[in-house]
Parts: sequence; structure tokens; C-alpha cells
Amino acid sequence: VYHGIYGTNTLAYQTSHVTGSTIVSNTYGIYWINNRSARNMIANSNIITIDGISPTTAAKGFSRTAIFMSETMQHPVTYLATGNFINMTNGNNGIYAGNLANAKIKFNDIRMQATSTGIGINNNLYTSISCNSVNGDLQDTTFKSFGIFTGNSSNHTGLHCNNVDSTFNGIFFTGANPNTVMKGNEMSFHKFGLYLTAPFTVIGIQPHHGNIWNGPFVSFGGINAADPILVSASRFEVDSTLGNFYNPVVSPSFGWFQQDTSSNTFFCNN
Repeated sequence: VYHGIYGTNTLAYQTSHVTGSTIVSNTYGIYWINNRSARNMIANSNIITIDGISPTTAAKGFSRTAIFMSETMQHPVTYLATGNFINMTNGNNGIYAGNLANAKIKFNDIRMQATSTGIGINNNLYTSISCNSVNGDLQDTTFKSFGIFTGNSSNHTGLHCNNVDSTFNGIFFTGANPNTVMKGNEMSFHKFGLYLTAPFTVIGIQPHHGNIWNGPFVSFGGINAADPILVSASRFEVDSTLGNFYNPVVSPSFGWFQQDTSSNTFFCNN
């Protein structure tokens, strides 16, 4: 099918709920757009396979997405994607959330090939991305596969206890993402575990949040390519007593990751 589920203009204060569905699509599994009057848009416990066709127009730039959630403006409707299993053999995004004021993306299992993005968010407010698993296939050599991609999202973006594996970039940020909280995320087998783009990307200070760089990494566990004057605005505090997994090799080597053993470190099992 072209769209497994298509939803737009949900009635005021109503909830659209897609659960327990099996969807095989060559473009979109669940496609939700412009539901600004709705109370909730909920996708949970679905099995979605994307075996996509290449887009033929610019308007299809986000095609081949398992769960697509977007508004033209940041309206207060809550979008929730939880407990979905997504398999992309030729896809762009497992879950995409754009221009949303309240998105919660939790407990999803995403498998993907080549140049895909597991979870992508852009221009959001108050987004929670927690306890998701994203697994690639190590076949991307073009810098275009991302476990989690975050762009220009503010007012508290929470990335908690996610596991990303075998993508070119593990967790990737671009633009202004102030007040981001990264806690207990695990990055395994990437070119770059964590990447902040040049020149103005910031995510906020991360005090003892217990992120784990399992590796191995082809290049660095983390790169902050922002202007040097902004590096400290994304400072990580790490605990040297916890070993190498909590203390990756990063660039720049000074001013970004700083040792501090004076506070407790966050662990997901707590």
C-alpha cells in the first residue's frame, strides 16, 4: 500500500488510536499530519515494514517512513508512538516527528538498512525519546545513517536510556537544541557515537547523566564540530572512576568532556 493509515484533521478533543496493526508499505506506514485540534494521536504495538520505492518528487522527501507525525505549527496535541516494531529494508525514517509541541517516542524497536534514520525529530518542543532500540546494518559509508537525529528542538528534549547500534552516526544533533537532557543512552559500533554539527549546534550542559559509549568506533566516540566558543555550552561531566565506556575518546579533547567525581552518576536501572 501507499499509506497504511492516513490521518488528518482529527475532530476537536478526539483521540486517534492505531494499535496492534500489521502494515507493509512502500511509502508510509502511519501518516499523521495537521491534527491540531485533536487531544491525542497514539500509535502503539504495531508491526510496520517499509520496503520503499524511491521518491519521484521533492514533496515525497519524507516518504518511506514507518510512522510520520507532523504539524504545520506547534499545536498542543500529544503524539505518542510506543511499543512499535519497525523493519525498514529501504526506508528513510523509522519514526519522524516534526513541528510538534508534545511528542513521546518510547519502547520502539527499529531495524534498518543502509542510509536510514531510526528516530528523527525537527523543530519540536517538549519531546521525550526514551527506551528505544535502533539497529542498523553497518552498510552506510556516506554519513547518512543516524540512530537518533535531532534538529532545532528546544524547551526540553529528553533522550533517556536509548540503545543505538551499527549506524554511521549514533546520536546526532544539528542547530539549536538547548535544554536537551541525555541520560543513560548506549552507543555501539558507529563511525561517530555522538555528533554535533558546525557551527552553531548546542544541546545544553549534561551533568553526570551516565551515557555509555560501548563502541567500537571507527573515528571518535564523540565529535563537537561547533564553533569553539560554543563547545562549553554542550559540556558533558563524566566520572573517571567508571572506566572507558563512560569516558570515550572525543574531539575536541579539552573543554567538552570534563571529569567530575563529586556527584552521583545516572543509571537507567535506577
